[in-house]
Amino acid sequence: MRRANRRAQSRTSRRIPCQIRIRDHVHHALVLDLSAQGLFLRMAADDRKEIERCQLTLQTERGEQIELVVDVMRKLLVPRPLLTIAQGGLGVRIVNAPDAYYDFLRRIGSAVP
Repeated sequence: MRRANRRAQSRTSRRIPCQIRIRDHVHHALVLDLSAQGLFLRMAADDRKEIERCQLTLQTERGEQIELVVDVMRKLLVPRPLLTIAQGGLGVRIVNAPDAYYDFLRRIGSAVP
Protein backbone atom coordinates (compact mmCIF):
# COMPACT_ATOMS: atom_id res chain seq x y z
CA MET A 1 0.00 0.00 0.00
CA ARG A 2 1.40 3.40 -0.99
CA ARG A 3 1.71 6.17 1.55
CA ALA A 4 0.10 9.50 0.81
CA ASN A 5 2.47 12.18 -0.47
CA ARG A 6 2.89 14.66 2.40
CA ARG A 7 5.21 17.03 0.59
CA ALA A 8 4.18 20.66 0.32
CA GLN A 9 5.75 20.87 -3.15
CA SER A 10 6.47 18.32 -5.83
CA ARG A 11 10.12 17.45 -6.32
CA THR A 12 12.19 17.39 -9.47
CA SER A 13 14.20 14.24 -10.17
CA ARG A 14 17.88 14.87 -10.83
CA ARG A 15 21.17 13.10 -10.10
CA ILE A 16 23.44 15.74 -8.60
CA PRO A 17 26.65 15.02 -6.70
CA CYS A 18 26.89 16.59 -3.27
CA GLN A 19 28.70 16.49 0.03
CA ILE A 20 27.04 16.59 3.41
CA ARG A 21 28.82 17.39 6.66
CA ILE A 22 27.33 15.45 9.58
CA ARG A 23 28.95 15.73 13.01
CA ASP A 24 32.34 16.84 11.61
CA HIS A 25 32.44 14.10 8.97
CA VAL A 26 32.05 14.81 5.26
CA HIS A 27 30.06 12.21 3.30
CA HIS A 28 29.70 12.02 -0.48
CA ALA A 29 26.13 11.55 -1.65
CA LEU A 30 23.91 11.87 -4.69
CA VAL A 31 20.80 14.06 -4.77
CA LEU A 32 17.96 12.05 -6.32
CA ASP A 33 15.21 14.65 -6.08
CA LEU A 34 14.92 18.24 -4.92
CA SER A 35 12.52 21.12 -4.39
CA ALA A 36 12.51 24.58 -2.84
CA GLN A 37 11.88 22.98 0.57
CA GLY A 38 13.87 19.76 0.62
CA LEU A 39 15.97 17.05 -1.02
CA PHE A 40 16.45 13.29 -0.92
CA LEU A 41 20.06 12.08 -0.89
CA ARG A 42 21.22 8.59 -1.77
CA MET A 43 23.81 7.55 0.80
CA ALA A 44 24.35 5.17 3.67
CA ALA A 45 22.50 6.52 6.69
CA ASP A 46 23.16 5.60 10.29
CA ASP A 47 20.39 4.56 12.66
CA ARG A 48 20.49 7.53 15.03
CA LYS A 49 17.00 8.86 15.59
CA GLU A 50 17.59 12.54 16.36
CA ILE A 51 17.09 15.31 13.81
CA GLU A 52 20.42 16.83 12.89
CA ARG A 53 21.39 20.15 11.36
CA CYS A 54 23.92 19.67 8.55
CA GLN A 55 25.82 21.58 5.88
CA LEU A 56 25.14 20.40 2.30
CA THR A 57 27.19 21.40 -0.75
CA LEU A 58 25.67 20.82 -4.21
CA GLN A 59 27.80 20.67 -7.35
CA THR A 60 25.71 22.00 -10.28
CA GLU A 61 26.14 21.09 -13.93
CA ARG A 62 27.90 24.44 -14.43
CA GLY A 63 30.45 23.62 -11.75
CA GLU A 64 28.93 25.97 -9.16
CA GLN A 65 29.02 24.93 -5.53
CA ILE A 66 25.89 25.87 -3.60
CA GLU A 67 25.95 25.70 0.21
CA LEU A 68 22.71 24.81 2.04
CA VAL A 69 21.89 24.36 5.71
CA VAL A 70 19.51 21.42 6.12
CA ASP A 71 17.83 19.36 8.83
CA VAL A 72 17.72 15.58 8.45
CA MET A 73 14.03 14.73 8.69
CA ARG A 74 13.94 11.06 7.73
CA LYS A 75 16.36 8.24 7.15
CA LEU A 76 15.84 5.31 4.83
CA LEU A 77 18.20 2.68 6.20
CA VAL A 78 19.66 0.11 3.81
CA PRO A 79 22.71 -2.03 4.58
CA ARG A 80 25.78 -0.63 2.76
CA PRO A 81 26.28 -3.75 0.54
CA LEU A 82 22.74 -3.28 -0.83
CA LEU A 83 23.07 0.42 -1.72
CA THR A 84 23.78 -0.41 -5.37
CA ILE A 85 20.35 -2.04 -5.74
CA ALA A 86 18.31 -0.30 -3.04
CA GLN A 87 18.14 3.45 -2.53
CA GLY A 88 18.83 4.18 1.10
CA GLY A 89 19.43 7.73 2.14
CA LEU A 90 18.31 10.89 3.85
CA GLY A 91 15.33 13.15 3.41
CA VAL A 92 16.38 16.68 4.35
CA ARG A 93 14.47 19.93 4.84
CA ILE A 94 16.14 23.18 3.78
CA VAL A 95 16.69 25.59 6.66
CA ASN A 96 18.75 28.17 4.77
CA ALA A 97 19.63 28.42 1.08
CA PRO A 98 21.19 31.20 -1.00
CA ASP A 99 19.45 32.78 -3.98
CA ALA A 100 21.79 30.73 -6.20
CA TYR A 101 19.92 27.57 -5.12
CA TYR A 102 16.54 28.96 -6.22
CA ASP A 103 18.10 30.23 -9.47
CA PHE A 104 19.40 26.70 -10.04
CA LEU A 105 15.90 25.25 -9.43
CA ARG A 106 14.40 27.66 -11.99
CA ARG A 107 17.12 26.72 -14.47
CA ILE A 108 16.28 23.01 -14.22
CA GLY A 109 12.54 23.68 -14.46
CA SER A 110 11.54 23.07 -10.86
CA ALA A 111 8.69 24.97 -9.22
CA VAL A 112 9.89 27.82 -7.01
CA PRO A 113 7.39 29.74 -4.85
